[in-house]
Amino acid sequence: MIFWQNINQDGKEKRPLVNYIVDFFCHQAKLVIEVDKTKLDAERHRCLTEDYGLRVLYINSFDIMKNFHLVCGEIQRMVLGA
Repeated sequence: MIFWQNINQDGKEKRPLVNYIVDFFCHQAKLVIEVDKTKLDAERHRCLTEDYGLRVLYINSFDIMKNFHLVCGEIQRMVLGA
């Protein structure tokens, strides 16, 4: 919960997107953030990135708790690069 309280409030937590429930989606940046998921679900990743032109950032909860500033920096980099 701390993570969601500290990131951009323009995004939505746990929302349906296409045929999936994603952890976080920022429409303006076309950015999906998934926590504790991997690219192992290749069809899901392909659908979000290729079919819908979204970028997906995979973050693990350990990094959120131990390297929060680095996680925020990566999110900021991706948002500003939009």
